[in-house]
Amino acid sequence: MNRIRSLVADDIPAVADLHTSVFSTSSDLSTAERRRYLHQVFLESPWHGQPHRSLVCEDPHDGIVGFLGVVPRPMSLSGRPSTVAVGSPLLVHSRERGLVDAVRGGDAFLTRLDGERWMPFLRPAHSPVSA
Repeated sequence: MNRIRSLVADDIPAVADLHTSVFSTSSDLSTAERRRYLHQVFLESPWHGQPHRSLVCEDPHDGIVGFLGVVPRPMSLSGRPSTVAVGSPLLVHSRERGLVDAVRGGDAFLTRLDGERWMPFLRPAHSPVSA
């Protein structure tokens, strides 16, 4: 059974390979550039891991088969400090037959480490945000 866990630096090469397979026709980044980009955005943020972390889905035989990047950002809500967690597009390897683990990954993204669920703000990627 696949396992959802936090991204660590050693996962970056496999996540970069997955990113390449998903975005092969829409990106011209070299392997080194892609690895550097993923490491910088998801592991070097000043707010990395506080309170959310990027997630990988790991197959016991095939390694990393899914990824959900998370970039926490501080904000203020009604004058109170808060944190917003911005999620990247969900990457799932094409050989995976179902999205059960991807859905579990999304659920893990919406659940804090102490088990309390966050209120998600979701909109389809094609929907414009109006001011």
